[in-house]
Amino acid sequence: MHGVCNMLSLKRAVLALITGVAGMSSWAAEPLAVRVVSGEESLFVQQTVTRIDSALRKLGPDVLLEPAPAGGRRLVLTVGARGWRTMADAPSETPLFAIAPPSAALEGGSRKGGMLILDPPFARLLNLAQLAMPKRNNLGLLSSPTLQARLGRYESLANDRGQKLIVEKVEQETEVGAAVERLLPNIGALLAMPDAVTHNATTVQPLLLLTYRAGLPVIGYSESYLRAGAALAVYSTPEQIAQQVAEIVSAYQQGRALPGLVTPKYYSVGVNQPVARSLGLNLPPGEELEVKLRQMRE
Repeated sequence: MHGVCNMLSLKRAVLALITGVAGMSSWAAEPLAVRVVSGEESLFVQQTVTRIDSALRKLGPDVLLEPAPAGGRRLVLTVGARGWRTMADAPSETPLFAIAPPSAALEGGSRKGGMLILDPPFARLLNLAQLAMPKRNNLGLLSSPTLQARLGRYESLANDRGQKLIVEKVEQETEVGAAVERLLPNIGALLAMPDAVTHNATTVQPLLLLTYRAGLPVIGYSESYLRAGAALAVYSTPEQIAQQVAEIVSAYQQGRALPGLVTPKYYSVGVNQPVARSLGLNLPPGEELEVKLRQMRE
């Protein structure tokens, strides 16, 4: 009798497991309706939204772009800081995944979901500096109040790599020129991290001119910074961001959880060879640096 009971219990457990798996499979197979929200006019955000839209359409009939039929599973994607602020505290149960700058992560929010940071992690810039200019270990950084909460972490990352981070704090953009001049005698290169106060349309050209005249390279965080005169840069293109977003959405549609906070998985390294040569730097092509950079710990 005891053996029969055990056999019945085992059959019930197997049946429950099969039923649960079948239920999970049907849930994962249910189409997912995705809404993309941006609210920003910057060219980069516009291009990223366009590439995300294209990448999601390639996922097939299981991922629907709104307007979609009512009911069923839904996901909101926000692109850019303005899109994140628009939706972060909206009273909705729909999960949200943001593609946004680091400032949005600091602001937090009450929505359930995750975030892909648009900009390269600081460790990636440090690794690029170490790889391309191993003898230039004193690295300069401008910091407005937005970045100051992260300075302790940044300095620790630099110390781990045998680098020294020299920081000039800036309260407003009119102070950028003077801050750069104070840095110049003490650094071998300047790291540019996204910051609306220190790196914007008004400050970038004077900053690059000051560093160029002093014979010091700037390591940038975007393709536009590279074109403007940075010696080299590491950045993710709209196509690369869209590829990662499509992978995240596809995994979510299949039943996986949204990642909490992630950095760009795909990226490029660019070298401005005319600027580098003028500064006396013999840098390999960006593709070669990129391969080596991917092998370094972040």
